[in-house]
Amino acid sequence: MARRLPVALIGALLSVFAIGCGVTALEADSPDDDYKYRPGQGAFSVVFPSSPEIAPVDQQLGAGITMSGTQASFEAPSGTYGAMIAAYPNNVPLLPLEQGLHGARDGAISAASARLGDSKPIEINGHHGIRFNFSVDGGVGEAAVFNKGRHMYIVIGVGREEARDRFAKFVGSIDFEEG
Repeated sequence: MARRLPVALIGALLSVFAIGCGVTALEADSPDDDYKYRPGQGAFSVVFPSSPEIAPVDQQLGAGITMSGTQASFEAPSGTYGAMIAAYPNNVPLLPLEQGLHGARDGAISAASARLGDSKPIEINGHHGIRFNFSVDGGVGEAAVFNKGRHMYIVIGVGREEARDRFAKFVGSIDFEEG
């Protein structure tokens, strides 16, 4: 049975490390079944190891503010792969880009009691983000967070150490159309 990823911001997405790290056998993640996930109007895409479960999300941010979006998740023997796109409501003031990206990364690492590995700014066709890897007791992960206007894009792979390269390939498959 596939488990849906939590829908909170990046901190909650990182919490799925427990799902990925709890697997007992490492098997192929069906590399011949790659699935290009392109939600909504198609400006963003990422390649999953296989077809993910897709669901709408509404996340309460507090003070009556709801962030709405779409999440996709795929659970493989090696771990869990996930992506989320969400829009900040118009009544929420946005932080400066770099401050928001670092805050999302640092909050996620803290919430998951993880240890930050490499972290670097990235840009794909005018979309600025931060890509980082991390370790937790029993597992590893790779993630990227992007903000463009009022939209946040999150991609993450978490699970067993043996799958580190698979998670890096997944996060590395992020693409944005120009514009």
